Amino acid sequence: MLPKIEAPSYELTLPVSKKTIKFRPFLVKEQKILLMAMESGEKTVIENNIRQVLQNCALDAIDVEQLPLIDIEYYFLQLRARSVGEVVESKYKCENEVDGKVCGHINDVSFNILDTQVEFPEKREDLIPLNGQVGIKMKYPEFSVIRSEEHTSELQSL
Repeated sequence: MLPKIEAPSYELTLPVSKKTIKFRPFLVKEQKILLMAMESGEKTVIENNIRQVLQNCALDAIDVEQLPLIDIEYYFLQLRARSVGEVVESKYKCENEVDGKVCGHINDVSFNILDTQVEFPEKREDLIPLNGQVGIKMKYPEFSVIRSEEHTSELQSL
């Protein structure tokens, strides 16, 4: 019998819902799922595969559909950092105009994903009064909204 290889686990507190979740890095098979989804270029395939990977890597019972999009994006960044690497290296082309010409210089940029923070204003008002008796209570959109948006756009195209 082959030994079972355990993946490391990490703990994360989500910025909006304040839930603490445990997760493991994504495995080669999950990285392949993400790469194939990106190559397909289809929005629904990409979203479904991201959902699948987020759910697979969560060691706690969470419903990714009910998490706010900010939490999903933060979780995905942390998952990517722990799976592929914390530092992202990229190149940016300078688009500034100098003496009427675009600079065009290529700049190498690197940053640590784990340094990413979600900042909110100190005082957020989630209740918008319409008059003295009626108001609207706002909340951050959940990941499930993406699916309902797909169905709405499909209906509008009919």
